Amino acid sequence: MRDGIHKTLQLPKNWKGVFKLCNRPADREEPARMAAEMALIADCTAAFAGIQLKALKLYRESESMLPGIGLFQGLESSRDLGGNGNPLQEEIFRGMKLADLKTISGKNMLENAIALALSIWGARQQRLMEEHCFKNGGNFSHPTFQAIKNLFLKIDNQQNAKRVLSGNKMDKGIVKKPIDLDEDLR
Repeated sequence: MRDGIHKTLQLPKNWKGVFKLCNRPADREEPARMAAEMALIADCTAAFAGIQLKALKLYRESESMLPGIGLFQGLESSRDLGGNGNPLQEEIFRGMKLADLKTISGKNMLENAIALALSIWGARQQRLMEEHCFKNGGNFSHPTFQAIKNLFLKIDNQQNAKRVLSGNKMDKGIVKKPIDLDEDLR
């Protein structure tokens, strides 16, 4: 695959970094997974910030109500919760409505909604990266495609949802392999 294929990827900078790591054989495992998790958490934190206050108010109300009462009656989209209607906010809102229909309430409702939204958002980013890989990578893009495919299987969205709700971000540092000082440098 030619150098710099990640530069023409039509995704934000953090997702270009994930693609670049998947393109490099040495960084396909842990560094790429951590970068993808950080990108997912960053996207979700930015999207959740717009609807967070009203969603948390609904969460508190749902703890005191009987399950299945219809907490979301009259609410049609994330705009009703104060969001701007971006796709990730809509996925979080759909997940909350689905959890309400399944009679899940309280903190579990928000965690499940965010985990579902993260898995859908991750699958969307995966499809876009795979499509870009095949369009622009040619015959040598199969290892990068496999790395992207395996990467999203290893991500724990339930744990990432807990990180989003708690406000804890992942460490910024990418795991790098240690340097062997005894190697022959000739």
